[in-house]
Amino acid sequence: ANPAAASQRNSFGGGDVKGKLLRERRDVFAGLLEQAAVLGDVYVFVDGIDRLRVSSSDDHSLGSLAWVPPVRSGNVRFVLSSRFGSHAAQLKSKLPAHTLHEIGLGPLDLGERHEVLCGLLAFYRRRLAAPHIAQLVDKSGASSPIFLRCAVEMIRLYGRRENVGEAIGSMGNSVESVMTRLLARMESEAEAVGGGGDGGGELKEAVRHALCLLSVARGGLLDEELMALLQLSRFRWTLLRRVIKPLLSRSGRSEYGLQLFHQQVRLAIAERYLDGGARARLYHRRIADFFGRVLCPRAPFVVERAAALFEPHMLHELPYHEARGRVDQGARLLDTVCNLSFVEARCTVGHVNALLGNFTDVRRQLPPSVAAENAQRVDQFEAFVRTKMGALVAFPHLTPSLATEWPDQTILHMQASRDMMRGDETRPY
Repeated sequence: ANPAAASQRNSFGGGDVKGKLLRERRDVFAGLLEQAAVLGDVYVFVDGIDRLRVSSSDDHSLGSLAWVPPVRSGNVRFVLSSRFGSHAAQLKSKLPAHTLHEIGLGPLDLGERHEVLCGLLAFYRRRLAAPHIAQLVDKSGASSPIFLRCAVEMIRLYGRRENVGEAIGSMGNSVESVMTRLLARMESEAEAVGGGGDGGGELKEAVRHALCLLSVARGGLLDEELMALLQLSRFRWTLLRRVIKPLLSRSGRSEYGLQLFHQQVRLAIAERYLDGGARARLYHRRIADFFGRVLCPRAPFVVERAAALFEPHMLHELPYHEARGRVDQGARLLDTVCNLSFVEARCTVGHVNALLGNFTDVRRQLPPSVAAENAQRVDQFEAFVRTKMGALVAFPHLTPSLATEWPDQTILHMQASRDMMRGDETRPY
């Protein structure tokens, strides 16, 4: 990092502003929990907490658990899930020992396998003969609920009564093997429902592309986004979605958002289709290009439209896909993040903390020579967001005015002055 920018950040109290905002939000959260606890028990679930970043130099990072409020009511309980390992131990050390109750979840035993399998079959209103149930739960992979779920999907969708035993025997003994067979079966199914010939081949290829797009999209994709990315008609998309439905779940971002139901599915897709990072980058670029066209078409894009429609998640995901796709060797990510209109748009929809992480991504993605040339630009924008965070969150529409308060020769001041002299009231994001 640039020492001058670092000293500038400290002189303006950027870390204090971030800490103050965190404390204010934590206090509001604690107040809401206390009010809800008056009515009864309150449970707060946070899944996969080991995936939150812990920074030894930042007491305000998500992984530091500084956002967990000090709740005095005994009716409020936090349920945190994490993998075993040093990271989990580090997180546990930050929680009060007297409030911590640890429950370890190991592989399923034989009785639990029976219970999970019968529950899945009952959910789908299916039955298996006792010998077939015994054959399935005896597999070593059946110690994982994911294996059992994928096995049930294979049997209920593609198995016939007369060859169920043969289908179970050919599944293998690992989650990877049954997932691979499920993906192959979906390709065959797509070719059949697509009408055979060129139509079936096109739908089979679309299934591969759809699964790859979902595997690289960390927050899921909307139906409309997938239709546009795959250039499918509504009818063809309906056929495709029916084929891949066993692997999908709602993303939570929208009633219509779709994502893969488990990380293991993502790994199986990567192994079968993506063949390392090179092909994954192509799909990241594909999503980045699409989001960029929607957010910044040739016609001016008004920032209020991004807040009103479904584009806020695009603002959040665009830098991610530009970084992972290494679009133009990071140059496009630089132009996206170091742009006052983009800063204003992200602050309008409440993405200011994520925006700070984008500056780190820029530094990582740019080649050394390009990074050196643009270090001052990145440092100035990061310092601007950190020092003006409170004002940007409360009054994002004042972003250009706040930037003109910086010294005349800075990139921030010159960009803001140029835009204001041009009379740009619309925003490209």
